[in-house]
Amino acid sequence: MVQRVLEHCSAEERDAMGIIQDVLAAAAQLSRCQYGNYVCQHVLEHGTPAERKGLLAALAGQAVELSRHKFASNVVEACLRHGDAADRAQVLAEFAGSESLLSKDQFGNYGAWGSRAG
Repeated sequence: MVQRVLEHCSAEERDAMGIIQDVLAAAAQLSRCQYGNYVCQHVLEHGTPAERKGLLAALAGQAVELSRHKFASNVVEACLRHGDAADRAQVLAEFAGSESLLSKDQFGNYGAWGSRAG
């Protein structure tokens, strides 16, 4: 239902409802949710640049952790797919700064890099 509201309401209507603010406030929890992760992905793919930046800011510093989660790994992938060059650099910097081996993780081995083989 939230995705449909995001699709069919203008940015002004979404602002008036506060729906984006609610999504941003709960972004980390939504990204881990079986259904909520689709809302986060939808904002990343179809949201305004400001909405996309807001979601990325809400998830900042959590890319490695989220990449290890079954549902949230899809959100990290969407950050890389739909973010601009600066957004991708921010997410990739989190991976570069991590000593974690995502390639050995059940979900991290494909979630952040876009390959669904495995």
